[in-house]
Amino acid sequence: MTAMTFALLLSMLGNPECTSVLSGRVIDADSGEPLSRTRIEVSSGGKAVRSKDNGSFQVTGLCSGSLHIQAVRTDYALRVIKLDIDQTRQLDIFLKPIRVTQEADLIVRAPQLKESDTRSVVSLEGDALRRTRGKNLADALADLPGISVLRSGNSAKPIIRGQHGSRILMLYDGVRHEGQDWGLSHGPELDPFAAGAMHVVKGSAGVRYGPDALAGVLI
Repeated sequence: MTAMTFALLLSMLGNPECTSVLSGRVIDADSGEPLSRTRIEVSSGGKAVRSKDNGSFQVTGLCSGSLHIQAVRTDYALRVIKLDIDQTRQLDIFLKPIRVTQEADLIVRAPQLKESDTRSVVSLEGDALRRTRGKNLADALADLPGISVLRSGNSAKPIIRGQHGSRILMLYDGVRHEGQDWGLSHGPELDPFAAGAMHVVKGSAGVRYGPDALAGVLI
């Protein structure tokens, strides 16, 4: 008899050593209730069965020796067991349920987007404002685009869009300031050192402040 014929006969007769049987039950570790439809996978030969309604299962045709048993069921933690088997072995598998608990509400805050301002506004604040310390109000604003200075002796007035005087509205802490309306010889009686920021609103955006903001508004 050739070696090939002998191997063929062994495959037909089966391996006489793989006659071990593994049986048992699958049980909920918390409640003690039997678990059905649990998949029991055995490393030997890739065998797999499912537990019955009463939690029982049986795997036959196992080879003697060391095995890895894996129990898989939805909503339960995976259980892997290593054991040695010889002929018949009884095994109860306890599975731990996976519970999702709701903790305290999670609040996610996203930064609010700053509304886009379509008005023509230029500002002087922060380091740029600090660099103008020592200058009068008109000279401090002179570096902003669209603003120039009208000088008369020692006094100076800001010019916005080519206009000055009563056509420029000044708001100091929300209060109208009309000192510059006295004529070219009087500059704005405002202290630029006391301002934390200065904003100039130009063009049609000044309409909301009234008719005396024809050229713009200095805030």
